[in-house]
Formats: sequence, structure tokens, C-alpha cells
Amino acid sequence: MQNDNFIPFGFQYYRAPTPKADKWERDLKKLKADGYNTVKYWVQWRWNNPEPDRYDFSDIDELMDIAHENGLKVVLNLILDVAPVWLEEKYPDVAMITNRGERLYGYATECRQIGGVPGPCLHHADATRLRMEFIEECARRYANHPALYVWDVWNEPELTVGLRREPHVEDLVCYCEHSVKEFRAWLKNKYGAIEKLNEVWGRNYRSFSDCEPSRRRGTTMDMADWRLFFCDTVTNDMKLRAAAVKKHDSAHPVMCHTVPPPLFNSVTCASDDFALSRIGDMVGNSVGSCSLAAGILASAAKGKPVINSEIHAVPGNSLNGFHRPTLTDLLRHIFIPLGSGVRGFMFWQYNPEKLGLEAPAWGNLDLKGNSAPWDEQLQKIVKFVLAEKDALAAPRPQSARQVGVFLDAACEINAWNASFGTDVYNNSLLGGFKMFRSSGYDVGFFSRAEIESGEIYEYKVLYFPAALCLDTRITEKIAEFTEAGGTVIFEAYAGMTDADTGMHCEDLPGCGLADLGGIHVREIHATTRIENGYDNVLHNAAGSHLLPFTYKGRKLAGAKYLLAYNADEGTEVIASFDGGLPAVYAKKSGKGKIINVTTLLGYGCHGYAEANPSELLYDLCGAPAIEWKKDLPYGVCVDSVEGTDLWVAYSEEDRELEFTLPWKARDEFGTAKVTKKGFALPPRGIAVLRKTQ
Repeated sequence: MQNDNFIPFGFQYYRAPTPKADKWERDLKKLKADGYNTVKYWVQWRWNNPEPDRYDFSDIDELMDIAHENGLKVVLNLILDVAPVWLEEKYPDVAMITNRGERLYGYATECRQIGGVPGPCLHHADATRLRMEFIEECARRYANHPALYVWDVWNEPELTVGLRREPHVEDLVCYCEHSVKEFRAWLKNKYGAIEKLNEVWGRNYRSFSDCEPSRRRGTTMDMADWRLFFCDTVTNDMKLRAAAVKKHDSAHPVMCHTVPPPLFNSVTCASDDFALSRIGDMVGNSVGSCSLAAGILASAAKGKPVINSEIHAVPGNSLNGFHRPTLTDLLRHIFIPLGSGVRGFMFWQYNPEKLGLEAPAWGNLDLKGNSAPWDEQLQKIVKFVLAEKDALAAPRPQSARQVGVFLDAACEINAWNASFGTDVYNNSLLGGFKMFRSSGYDVGFFSRAEIESGEIYEYKVLYFPAALCLDTRITEKIAEFTEAGGTVIFEAYAGMTDADTGMHCEDLPGCGLADLGGIHVREIHATTRIENGYDNVLHNAAGSHLLPFTYKGRKLAGAKYLLAYNADEGTEVIASFDGGLPAVYAKKSGKGKIINVTTLLGYGCHGYAEANPSELLYDLCGAPAIEWKKDLPYGVCVDSVEGTDLWVAYSEEDRELEFTLPWKARDEFGTAKVTKKGFALPPRGIAVLRKTQ
């Protein structure tokens, strides 16, 4: 496959029709001279397959040769969501159809300036055949080119390429006859018998050919199945793409690069990081610079090489200009993911585009081809990182993490369906991750597949944010996990819907978790309520969705919901709200324990700037695995760059934070203030520290 000692560090360069050919030699020669080693080219279906049975790769041919002449490696990014004009002429039924009946096809957008967006319906058989033929033609042509590094076969997998990304029910796709037919086959494969589907959906269909795709929110498993079907669709399409490359090139790795939640959601985008990461040889995403995205990416990779495929350091548009990154910005883009195991960095992009709304931003050159003011700092960072390449690229086993956060499409879809928005799931996920990371824990992510396979045993603690849709099989696995000594934490409404029956559970927590955790729902308090049954006026009774409480003098908050429970004997109240209602319950379970939070704690920690749950987490979960991290101020994260003597310290808070390390260190880029106690980070600051003793 790839060179084990190679760390890709470079830029996206070519998205036809820009840059123009007269700039290629100049730009790529300069890119190499400035210390970078990799470029990415888009190979676009519409551009490079302008007529049926005719391919024109003359631009890519020349660019590949220039890269090789200059000692650059190439990421070939295959773009299939720009359908050729001739495709619709040949197949008039190729377009995606939205829930409102809108036909999506042939758009030109700010990030697909040549048109053809969003491409054909992924269930159109002839269009799929032609897309795979295009991939095979690319693979045949460049499999033996000496500049080729990796095939990136899908740029940010999603269904509509941003046209209908917001999760509005009327914008869901695809309701064409091809998708509906495939959906019915998917249902038959999942349920086996129509009687089982009728039980779960609450219907009385005579056969699977009667089944209708869901068009409104308000019921449960029919909508969940409709959207999970598209998650499987995207995953299966990735399998087809990878296989099409491998048919002609087994020497070079295959990957796609994703956009993880909350930017992409399971409802409209249908991109499952864990499922997609199982397919290729490498893993990447577009926003790996933040700790959440880097954590998801590294967890989903399961030890595969990981790269940050599109670093968005210089965003902007035609009228607003562009963001000028500081040294702190650049260090965060590189070293936060580096501390999570990411080992490759590609910026978007080198030469600023001159076509479309994104022009003239996003470039590392100015419009005349000169280096941007920040490039000198970036070159120093590149040189610094590549000097460590032998240590960074050396294979090593995946590190075990102390805390795992549950990432699940079914729970996300169910929360969207039940709450008429994305905030319940997104804020719970973001806050759950933040509160553990900011308290010094090493945090990863796991999916349903890891529960089934037993891979959850790499963690000591499992956290389930807004886990509204579970099943009794998961409860059984959780019982085994706690029996062996693990700690599991659930938030309010855990297992509300049983995926096996489609029904709202009679007891909460649901799916058997009530008996396991020793609590049973008594009543529900919400910060919003239906005030009038006729006009459904929502009234915010508390004036806020946050529900503050304190624990050992530290401020905390839940959000949105507060469930009051009857507790079994042996179930302990750990924390309570000021009015006396319990906030946290704990019960021993085998050698471990089950923790139930009566509200959405992650959501509260995400929304309440003063929240500091570290003392509560230490009492529930034990100290961080690296115990001195317990002494760090809440909000300072310190990660080891494995294989080196480098550590990355960064702050997620908007205030200066002072911290002490148990050993001496040198600040390699001078971004932290040296104090009597150690170092101080400015608001959202970062420091690259080399251990000296």
C-alpha cells in the first residue's frame, strides 16, 4: 500500500476549470519548494466524461506529470455528484425527488461551479453503472502513475451536496420510484415477514409492496427506517466505488473523507462515519481540526491511517474577503488532530479560485501567485512536523481510551423526529464529549456495531447522550459490561423507543434499563410544554432550556427535561436540584455500576458557560487514566503525540487558563505564557510542548 514513513502535507489544488493551465507549472514547483509534499486534484464526472463513451483526462494527465516531475504525491478525488448533461438526456428519470415533489438535478453551486449537482439518484441502476464505469476508467488510467498516493472516492458523502442539507421533512430525498422500490426490498430483508413490520410500524400492510416511505414526523420507526435505509444506501455506494477502483488498482489505498456530526446529520446527509470507515484503507474528513471531529475520525478508523483531508483555514467569499489565520489558528488546525492520531494534513486550498462565490478566498497564495502572509508560519509548522515523520508514521496499536461516547444514527433520527429539531441530539453529543475532555479524560466514540462486537471493552466508561432509541439486546450487552466492572451513564429518556417493537416503552428508562438501573419514571417536567391543544402554542415556562444545579459547590446544568423517578432499594441519589428532585442516580451492577442522569446533562454542559462537571465525573467514573490531568483547570486538554516527546495543550474556553505539568517542558512555538506555576494559555489558545525532563 503506502509508504509507512510518508506524512502527506499539502493542499487541494485543482477543481476544473481553475486554476488555469498556465499556472500549473509555476504553482506546483513553488509548492514543492516551500516544503509541502502532496496535492489533491478533483476528477469530475461531468468535466472528464463530456459525452457518452468519451473521456477526456488531458488536464489530469498533465497535472499528474507535473506533480511527479516536482516530487509531489497526488490524492485523486473522484467527484461523481456532478452529472454530465448527456445523462439526463439519456435517462429522463434520473433525478432525485424531494418529499415536496421537487426535482433536484443539474444545479451549479458555489462548490460545484460546473453544474450537475447533486448527481443522479443513487438507486438509478443505469446511472450507477455509468458512475462505476467512470471510476474504473480513472483507475485503469492512473493505477501505475508514479505520482499517485491515494484514491479519495467520495468528497464529503451526503445525498444532496448541500442543496437540502438542513433537516426539514419536506426536503427529504429521495421519493422517486427507484428509491421506493429499493426501500421495499430493504424492508423485506430487515423484517423478513410483513407481520413483523406491521408490528413495529403499527400498520396492517398486506405485503412489502404496500409499504410507503414516511412523509411526516410524528410516528417513529417508519421514519427511522426510511432514513436508516439511506444511511445504508450511502454506505453501499461507497462499497461500489471502492470495489471499482480495486478492480484495476490493488496497490494504492482507497478512502473517502467525511463531515461528521453535527455539521452533517443522519437525517438528510445519511453519512455514517463508522460504517464508511470500515470500507477503505484510510480515513479522512474535512473538519478534523476540532477535537470532536478528530476524536470521531480516530475512533472510526480502528487503527487505519487517518488524514485531515480539507483544512478550512482560510474561509471566505467574494464580498466578505477571507479569514486570515493566526499562528494559533494554524497550530490548532495541525496539532489538535495530531494529538488524536491524525497523521496527514491537506489544506483547502493552494491557489484561490476565481470562479464562483468562494472566490477569491480559501487560498494559500494571493491572486497573483505570491505566498500569503501566514505561509511563512505554516512552512515552519510543516518543517517541524515532517522532522518527526519517522516517529509519527511508525505503526503502533490503537490506544485504549477511558471514556466512550455513543454515536448513533438511529438515536439522532429518533431525537429529530421526537423533538422537531436537531438540538436535543447535537447539543447532548457535543456537551457530553466536552465535559469529559475538559475534565482530563481520554475520550473516544463507539457505535452499535461496537456494542455487538464487544469492542466497547476497550473503555472503562460508556456515555449515552440522548439515547432515545435502543433495544433489549443493547441492554443485555450493557448488563454484561457492568457485570465485568464497567460504568455506564445514561441521560433522560434513554431507551424511550424500543427499536424491536417500535413502541414507546411503558417504563423509563426503557428497553429493560429501568430494572437494570433501579429507577422507574414517575412524572416528567419540561422547560417547554404544549399550552393549548388547539393551536399548539409552545410556552417556555422557565425562560430557558437550562436546568442549573450544583454538586459539591460546582455549578452544573441539565437541559430541556427533568424526569422524576421512583427508585428501587439499593439505588443511590448522587446529586439533586435545588428543589429536591434527584439529578443523578447510581446503582451497583455486578462489579460496575449504572448511572442515570434525570436530565440532559451533556446539553446543559454545552449551553451553560459556567458548568463544571469534573468533580461529579471523578466521583462517578474515577480519576482520569493519567491522574495528573485531574489537576488541570477545567477546559484545558493535554494530549500526547504518540511516538514523540511532544505534548499538545489547548483550551476550549474563552478565558486565560493557567496550568501545571508534572515535568519540565519547552514551548516550541512560544504561544503560551510562562508563569511561576507552569504555563498560561490565552482564550482558546494552544501550545506545542516538548518534554525536557
